[in-house]
Amino acid sequence: MAEILSDDPDITVWICTNVELTSAFVRRMAGNQLALRNTETLVASLASTWLEIDESEAAVDRAKYLAKMHRLRAMDALQLAAALIACGYEPGRLEFVTLDQALASAARAEGFTVLP
Repeated sequence: MAEILSDDPDITVWICTNVELTSAFVRRMAGNQLALRNTETLVASLASTWLEIDESEAAVDRAKYLAKMHRLRAMDALQLAAALIACGYEPGRLEFVTLDQALASAARAEGFTVLP
């Protein structure tokens, strides 16, 4: 992931990505207060570098369709919807980065090149 970021530092995310990251870190760092403070710093640092997509109504409408079409979890459908909005519904304009196989499959089906 670090290599992908160094190759292309422009990051576009759904507005709730910081919530997803915080949730993931908290679940993995349960009880380790120092690690949790470090992750808060990391999330804040990342958030200062990315562009957030906040077209909630359009994203929610598209995410409902994507969730049904690709059997995605809610936040994954919203991430994919935000990516489609970010590229003006022309997925060839952006690369989609995820380690989640179901989301990667859905993104490919929508026309994105998926990394890694």
